[in-house]
Amino acid sequence: MPASTETDSQTNAVFEREKKLLVEIWQALRLRLTDTGMEDALNVIPRPELAQYRLQVDPFDGSETLVGTWLDTHGSQTGEVQIRPNGSVYAEVDVVRDHPNDVRWFVESVTAWGNRQEIKTELRLLPAI
Repeated sequence: MPASTETDSQTNAVFEREKKLLVEIWQALRLRLTDTGMEDALNVIPRPELAQYRLQVDPFDGSETLVGTWLDTHGSQTGEVQIRPNGSVYAEVDVVRDHPNDVRWFVESVTAWGNRQEIKTELRLLPAI
């Protein structure tokens, strides 16, 4: 079996194993936008299965992190999700909109981090110009 096929198979296996957690991350990101009054931006959070996945090997300990990348129609990255072997997670998705409740801020992205037991989220804000 060619290495790329074996790698794809391993990536798919990890994706299937982590699918529930990926959906929880997706829901947490969407909830943060909803709680902020940004329901109109919910479509910027792509479903987990729309990401391109790979396994990223840590050069120090050899552990494999599942990394998913979301791309726009032009091939530019709009977000990323990571699940590390210890269950810690990180995700970030571009939002790029004015803050709906505070004109002093521009929402650059929404991020999620934590672990299988608790996922926290926040908006990454920039001062409005």
